[in-house]
Amino acid sequence: MSIQAVSAGVNTYSAPKMKKVNFGESPAQQPQQTQEAPKKEGSWGKAIASLILPGLGQFFDGRNKDGFKQLGAFAGLTVLSGALYTRGMAAKGKFGQIAGIASGLISGFAALGTSIYSIVDAYKGGKKD
Repeated sequence: MSIQAVSAGVNTYSAPKMKKVNFGESPAQQPQQTQEAPKKEGSWGKAIASLILPGLGQFFDGRNKDGFKQLGAFAGLTVLSGALYTRGMAAKGKFGQIAGIASGLISGFAALGTSIYSIVDAYKGGKKD
């Protein structure tokens, strides 16, 4: 076997391509892994479940604590909205009616915002973006 044949075999080897990222470590200390973790995509099924009942998508995702928080916030704001609106409708004076109905509408919009937040959170699956 000649020297040229051996050297040709050694020179044709190429190392696998790695990302060139250096955070102060030498290349020997950097990990050899080049594959990226698959990205988790949102779940429309959980978002639709939270559309039906806020917090339900979080329950399906296994995040019961978040589900109870969002369900409780939505239920509390909905009851508060109804109570304030009813109180405003039953008020004798014009100022009492306006204040009661306005505060009922404001808490109703807060309940709607809680519902929208629950849908978006269920779709994202609890990722911190």
